[in-house]
Amino acid sequence: MNLVNRRCGVVPLLRLKQIHSGTRPTTTTTGRDRTIKEEGDPVSYSVEINEETCNGYGNCVVAAPEVFDLDPDTNIAVLRDGHPADNDDEALEEAEADCPVRAIALHRK
Repeated sequence: MNLVNRRCGVVPLLRLKQIHSGTRPTTTTTGRDRTIKEEGDPVSYSVEINEETCNGYGNCVVAAPEVFDLDPDTNIAVLRDGHPADNDDEALEEAEADCPVRAIALHRK
């Protein structure tokens, strides 16, 4: 897999091209299953951050600064107060896709 350094970590090259071209994938990945998400389809997620896997790259903070932050003491990703909210779905999906160590897992409610 081609990886490119992106501010606070690495992002798969294909994903980086999607970010810069403004295109977004039409599927979301949950485990090994791929499901189509229709535009405007309300999806709410619960978020699981694997603290043992997270290395503090910060890609989630770059992708979704309103949802994620890095703990200043441990440099591990944490959710900001009041999040995830119902309107955070798109940002959560991008943050999950951008995590180079797959420490973020989204679970449909």
